[in-house]
Amino acid sequence: MKNERKAYRKMTIAATVIGSAWLFGCAGNSTIPAAKIAGAEETINQANKSNAATDAAVDLKSAQDHLAEAKAAMGKKDYDKASRLAESASVDADLALAKASTAKSREAAAKMRETVNSLKKELDRMPGK
Repeated sequence: MKNERKAYRKMTIAATVIGSAWLFGCAGNSTIPAAKIAGAEETINQANKSNAATDAAVDLKSAQDHLAEAKAAMGKKDYDKASRLAESASVDADLALAKASTAKSREAAAKMRETVNSLKKELDRMPGK
């Protein structure tokens, strides 16, 4: 009888440890994609604040679509898929930001060329040249 109690106690402890490890493992799995989703949301927000909506609309839309799919996968507890989709959303949003930045740089360069050309014309008109 005493040995049976010890065996039962050991089995109870083992089941508790295994159950706790499983629960903590599942909770840990959802933390990673949740953080990636939050990061993707932040990058998309930054892209929305830039000119990405006009300069990189396709990439921004792709980021938003991947984010929505990542959230849906999280709801279904498909954490691996949610993580991959959140990463894709971040990459797409980063690309949209880069394209928006490039467009701004090109616009600034074009304005500088116009200014330089105007200054050259003014110099050519100056007397004594």
